[in-house]
Amino acid sequence: MRSSELQLKKVIKLCPYNAAAYLCLGRTLLQQGKIFEAQKILNRLVELKPNSAQGHLELAKMYRTLRDYKKAVRHMSASLSIEPALSIELHVVLAEAYYRGGDINKAIQTVSEAIESFPEEKTAEGHAYLGYLLGIHGEYKKALDESRLALKIDPNCANRKGFHEYLRELEARIKP
Repeated sequence: MRSSELQLKKVIKLCPYNAAAYLCLGRTLLQQGKIFEAQKILNRLVELKPNSAQGHLELAKMYRTLRDYKKAVRHMSASLSIEPALSIELHVVLAEAYYRGGDINKAIQTVSEAIESFPEEKTAEGHAYLGYLLGIHGEYKKALDESRLALKIDPNCANRKGFHEYLRELEARIKP
């Protein structure tokens, strides 16, 4: 057991309502791969503090790792309802959970709505993921437009593994 884990457990024992200690311990346990122990701690955190956006976020990420997309969606939705403007990344993660859970239409809607609520300079990741989803959905022209827009907003998108290959694939699909 790591010393940080021991220290956080002591803090919780002394101050059983210290939400920050639960959050830190949950993250520490997740980093150590102690998923089910982290789950217990993070669930305790959201019981103590239901409006902990970070607690719900950590649970969502954990459930995504476990491929329990229904619970991932529930906790990500809770996190975003508490702090909707945290980052577009969270909306993309929620959309990914919808997609992995079998609801591509809800995933597309989630990313599209998020893009509308953030300043354009912060939306590259959203446009890139929307392009990916639209390509899967068979809307190749729209997928290419979204992917190019992501690249225009943030040229670093091109550094993502497979991004250029994906663009070439989309271009090939829409050429007559």
